[in-house]
Amino acid sequence: MPLNKRSILDWGRTRARAMLARRGVRRGVRIRTISSGKTRLEPCEWLAPGPGEVLARTLFSAVSPGTERAQFNRLANTTVSYPRTPGYSGVGRVEEVGRSVTGLSPGDIVAGPFAHASAAILDSERCFLVPPGAAQEEAAFIGLGIIALQGTRKAGIGWGDRVAVLGRGILGLLAAAIARRAGASEVIHASGKGSAAPGAVRAEAINDLAAAGRRFEVVLDVTGGPESVADAARIVAPGGTIAVIGSPRGLSPGLPAVTADGGPFAFRGAHAQMLPGRETTPGRWTLRDEGMLFLDLLADGSLATALTPLERLDPEECWRFYRRLARGEPPVVAALFEWRDLAGDGRLRWSTFLPPEVRLQGDPDRESMLLRTTGRLKRRPEASARAGKMPPGAKAPSRMLGVAMIGCGEIALRNLEAVRASAAGHVRWAVDPNLDLAEDLARRAGGRPETDAARALADPEVDAVFICAPHHLHAPLALDAIRAGKHVVVEKPMARDAREARLMAEAARSARVVLTTCYAMRFFPQVLAARALVREGAIGGIQGARIMEHLYKEMSYWYGGATGRSRSSWRADRAKSGGGVLLMNLCHHLDTLSFVTGLDVRRVYGETARFDAPGDVEDAVAATLRLEGDAIVSIDASTSAPGEGISLFQIWGSEGQIALDPPPRFLSLRGTALGRANVWNDLPHGRDLDGRRDFFAAFAAAVLDGAPNPVPIDEALAVQEVVDAVYLSAQRREPVIIHPGTDRQAVDVASKT
Repeated sequence: MPLNKRSILDWGRTRARAMLARRGVRRGVRIRTISSGKTRLEPCEWLAPGPGEVLARTLFSAVSPGTERAQFNRLANTTVSYPRTPGYSGVGRVEEVGRSVTGLSPGDIVAGPFAHASAAILDSERCFLVPPGAAQEEAAFIGLGIIALQGTRKAGIGWGDRVAVLGRGILGLLAAAIARRAGASEVIHASGKGSAAPGAVRAEAINDLAAAGRRFEVVLDVTGGPESVADAARIVAPGGTIAVIGSPRGLSPGLPAVTADGGPFAFRGAHAQMLPGRETTPGRWTLRDEGMLFLDLLADGSLATALTPLERLDPEECWRFYRRLARGEPPVVAALFEWRDLAGDGRLRWSTFLPPEVRLQGDPDRESMLLRTTGRLKRRPEASARAGKMPPGAKAPSRMLGVAMIGCGEIALRNLEAVRASAAGHVRWAVDPNLDLAEDLARRAGGRPETDAARALADPEVDAVFICAPHHLHAPLALDAIRAGKHVVVEKPMARDAREARLMAEAARSARVVLTTCYAMRFFPQVLAARALVREGAIGGIQGARIMEHLYKEMSYWYGGATGRSRSSWRADRAKSGGGVLLMNLCHHLDTLSFVTGLDVRRVYGETARFDAPGDVEDAVAATLRLEGDAIVSIDASTSAPGEGISLFQIWGSEGQIALDPPPRFLSLRGTALGRANVWNDLPHGRDLDGRRDFFAAFAAAVLDGAPNPVPIDEALAVQEVVDAVYLSAQRREPVIIHPGTDRQAVDVASKT
């Protein structure tokens, strides 16, 4: 992907600043919110530390759920501009120190105002050495610890005071633990409901407390909700104190002049920005004092329950996390990004003379050009789906399968090549009413030509037939082969309609032979990988898909196919073909959709039209499908669109999407075995021949060794039912329901009532 202008300009500006300051450049990665609701991991650069500064490699950066959620959602009382890097608290290892820095050396573990990035340039005065007894993960919460400490301090908690804490997030838990340490005789979490509170502090409902007349000398409001101060006034004792810790997200309602019991109370705001950087009044605590005290409390174990359990986050999955944080479900309490597992070069490297790295090319329609920084992040092993040729359960057959090819037109040549490439079958007969075609294919295959299929079916050396005939011959030829005890492969579609397909299915089940349909897209590497991604939950619950296939078929196609090898007008005759672009082309896509998602179609609405195609088959179709689980699929296709053709095949879910159209790729909010989180990752890409080859190998294994049918009968029949339903919907101009059933033979298509 070419570099964009922004990348080049930023790279140049950084080096110009470095030259003026006579400092080097360091490179790493950071979490970046690029617009409201959109976050990603991207490369970034810093100048080497200047006077009074240190460069630290981040180990952990703590999440401040209230602040970061408010900024991500652009709630009231927040000032947000984009792009921005969230986070303000963490712990890391000192890598470099600038001039005039004392008391810190490379290798020291320090806590301080780390943003969510792999490294940070910090003011040495705001760096705190982490004592040996304090866990690094807990020290990462120093920023939140300072907020909780100064809030409880300004509340003036006295020995034996009763304390109620409103808010059960990380600040509320820290404030409760500090209140106990300060000598409070009772500490509870007060909330709208009396549900269980995390940690060692019980929770009680405010209404119950107020009704029972229970009052507290100190009420700490750590909710961030402007309405909570009114609740605090209901339970504060006469002469008590309400302290609001942090920033309320909006205007608070008017407060009563007295407590619920008629007494006065004090109201205090407590924000960390009110802390002085240096001591200006004797006895006044500074930011540094609070930070050092927080680390001491960690070292002696006073705050252990407030920071347990800790949720560890992968920076690559930042978008997924912030989407969850924005919704508030499940709630985030004590969470931190873990940076130490990133590869060393990805976290921090000297980059003064390195070229610029690629950044996002803002594509509003599809984020298909997300940044790729080669070797930037830890490598993950490839999943078996990337390298595998056959789906789980398939295996190479134990011997060669004897095959009769029935129908020797252009698709038969492709299937012959696939049979030979699979090394799983040998074509013994080439059958076609046109002897010239039969002889040509037999010469290529090394088999015998024949115009009568009965002779091939009588050959005991023939294990299976591969039907490559016009659609109206699929069912009669398959039934003849099944009666002869032969296994059957039918080139797609299975039949002209579901009725014929059910007859074939019933016969195959009764004769106990393998009947399958050549839906070779299932065996494309990108499709196998997509199926694996969906199965492991990489894109979450399936929400929808879009399939678009616009081609241009010359008039000659309708009378001789793509190559003119076999001249016939059957494709333009609905009585013989069963349909046009929907049945001929989209049957592959419908099967792939079901194969990847594992979901059945429950309702359809379709429209069809004929513009350029001769005869009575449609050359344009649009359909909306409703899958089980309520996912919605949009389909539009035509064979009358001049040009090179447009193809699109997207599947998306709650946590990502997959694009199967070239180049195949996927994006997931979580890291997977096939790629990184929050960026578009390539999927393996295969040829049609490769898919057909592996399909036939799997079929041979099913026949000879009892392996799974590569395209089970019920699944091929399901495609026919969907096609029939779309045609019926277009005819009736109303939605059509496909009734689910345990037995596919009993499934019927009925109009919606």
